[in-house]
Amino acid sequence: SDVFLTGTGNVQFGSTIALGTVAATSDGIRVASDFTFTGTGSITEGSSALGLVVPGIVNLNVGAANDIGTALTPLRTTAGTLNVGLAAAVGGRNVFIDNTAGFALGTVNTGTASTVALTAGGTITDAANDALINVIAGSLTLTATAGAVGASGTAGQIETDVNTLTAFTPASGGVFVNEIDTTTVNGQRITSNGIAK
Repeated sequence: SDVFLTGTGNVQFGSTIALGTVAATSDGIRVASDFTFTGTGSITEGSSALGLVVPGIVNLNVGAANDIGTALTPLRTTAGTLNVGLAAAVGGRNVFIDNTAGFALGTVNTGTASTVALTAGGTITDAANDALINVIAGSLTLTATAGAVGASGTAGQIETDVNTLTAFTPASGGVFVNEIDTTTVNGQRITSNGIAK
């Protein structure tokens, strides 16, 4: 079943919370289907092996100027599809997420003053396979440690609207990104038009 949490203040996905049909484990929050969190504070990673284990869709919505994870301690997840932020996100919402496997990227809208770093243990795909923007941020880093970032063709590309774009595929997977107005492009396998393979 799906789980929806709403609250105020900061939240730590530590080792003492278990939701859904799975008993408490060393993981922080584990649910059997989809998970939605809406709150006004930040989300931090606790001491658990994984902060969030969700086979379906993860929706994380935090207040303006609040963060999800940190650069040193990203939120560790196992998610099928990832969405972060609100449809009309404003302010800086810094997002640092390390997903154990590949995931489908839905919408990450954290405002143009934010830093977003998403790491996948497999390929990062476009959840909708369309030409709509997946990520709006100031600085975006996409890392697929054992796969590709996006896929070839218009529908398979990851669409971004960011100021600085960095993409890494250490296992020699391709990077397929359609950036509408990047001013700085970093990383590897990114050509001048934002699409490479």
